Amino acid sequence: MKSTCPCTGLPVLHQQHWKADHHRQGYSTKFSLIGHDIIHGEILSNEAVVMEYIDKELFVSVLSQNNLSGKPFNLLFDLSQVEKISFTCKKSIVDFFYNSGPPFKTLVLYSAKKEIVPILETFASIAPSRSSVIISSDYREAMDMIVKPDAERTGSEREATCSSEDEEYRTLKKEFFSSLAKLSWLDLLNHPMIIPDSNHPLYPYFKALEAFQQDLREMQRQHVEKCQERKDSYNRKVTAKSIQFNAQTAMNNSLESQLDRKRASLTNRIESNDAELRRLKATMNRSLEPSRQLINFMEQAGFDEETRKQITELLSKLADSTEGDEHHAASLTPEDAAFIAALQQKHPSLTERELKICLLIKYNHSNNGIANALGVNPRGAESLRYRLHKKLGLEKGKTIKKYLFEIETDIH
Repeated sequence: MKSTCPCTGLPVLHQQHWKADHHRQGYSTKFSLIGHDIIHGEILSNEAVVMEYIDKELFVSVLSQNNLSGKPFNLLFDLSQVEKISFTCKKSIVDFFYNSGPPFKTLVLYSAKKEIVPILETFASIAPSRSSVIISSDYREAMDMIVKPDAERTGSEREATCSSEDEEYRTLKKEFFSSLAKLSWLDLLNHPMIIPDSNHPLYPYFKALEAFQQDLREMQRQHVEKCQERKDSYNRKVTAKSIQFNAQTAMNNSLESQLDRKRASLTNRIESNDAELRRLKATMNRSLEPSRQLINFMEQAGFDEETRKQITELLSKLADSTEGDEHHAASLTPEDAAFIAALQQKHPSLTERELKICLLIKYNHSNNGIANALGVNPRGAESLRYRLHKKLGLEKGKTIKKYLFEIETDIH
């Protein structure tokens, strides 16, 4: 949408998207183009507001759409609805326009409330040398500041620009505002300050500002010192926690290794037990065959039912009592079964233990071997062997081994 400037007759271009709404702050920022190089900005609101944003992205977009990026331009800004400017906004304005922003020729701030005029004068005091910042009373005067060269302005217009203050006062005033801006917005706490003679009326104000500068430097020093203390404290805590974490990690790794070894050990034991169970199962299966052969042998030998039953029970008990011995746990051979049956028939009073001892002697086990099989000491095994010799009714010169061999020979 286009219109015409009422003061200069220049065309004014408006675009709907050249507007940014700040609902929370209660205002909108709007830009338009006057002529070919004048950007006009304004704050739209129904009441006085605090200016929080400079809408940098929107402003740069407006410049780009009008082919003004990187080119000198003029800027007018209506501040009639602004009663305060936030600290963040002040720093943003200084950084954008004076450090990294586009190269404006003239910035005219108009219709400002008297409460913010000192702030605007502070902005003007640190404007770059290539630019001019002017504070104007209204839109018409602001346009004249841009459109009319200085030589064409009336005396009253030049007076409004230059003011009635003498040169020294204006110079000191600019220095005061410039020093204030450097302290507040640019963090230049060590920047040298021009102070007038002690007899000058403005001397107390500059001394107060100098004291303020010194206080800020001390505050900054204390802040840096406190930050360093906190940083050191934080680093100590991080170091302590790192040591604790590394120790805990090492402990966890050690426990994990122990668990892995324990798991491997248990796995090996399970595999070993499984193998042993398979072996015992095979052994039990093999042990059934001698039992069947023994039954056939007893039937062929003509034993009566009662005798066969007694021999079967005795062999079963004997097998159970020899479970821990490796030889007998494997199986009783048919010859062993026949031997025990014959021995039981000759000596019915022999106990299960004594039959087992006879079987061990038959297989040439020493006293130590018999002791291990029976769970006694060697002297105990020797005593058992002596009593068995007497129970079998053997003469002193005849050994148990020889007697058992004779029984085995009779069987065959």
